[in-house]
Amino acid sequence: MQQIGMASPPFLKTGFKCDLGNNISFGSDVFINYNAVILDCNKVTIGSRVLFGPNVQLLGATHPAHPVIRNGTQGPEFGCTITICDDVWLGAGATIMPNVTVGAGALVGAGAVVTRDVEPLSVVAGNPARLLRRLAAAPTKEEVEFHTVTL
Repeated sequence: MQQIGMASPPFLKTGFKCDLGNNISFGSDVFINYNAVILDCNKVTIGSRVLFGPNVQLLGATHPAHPVIRNGTQGPEFGCTITICDDVWLGAGATIMPNVTVGAGALVGAGAVVTRDVEPLSVVAGNPARLLRRLAAAPTKEEVEFHTVTL
């Protein structure tokens, strides 16, 4: 993640929780809405211009599937990486599971549970999250006009 000039700190709304905090890196111009949870027992990378809706979870911790190995609080916990690339929007209540990369410019719908990598410029939603559509590299004239506010 390349940063040019002074990076602005992330804007965090109240209720932010993390495991350690020292395994999280932020790009510039990041907005994290209310009640975000980041389990950062391994590296969690959040790119620039990333938006979190309320109640987003990045869950980098996991345990063995088999109960004998899992062994309650006596068994192992594994820390996995999570990468959120530049210009991503994570909708309200989205959950990103261990070892997932969300590609640049992607949109993750509200309530989605992302168990696999998300390609750049794609829209995913559901549980488990699935591809709904791909976004064009540049917005159409109609999209720009629709989202332009005139005062």
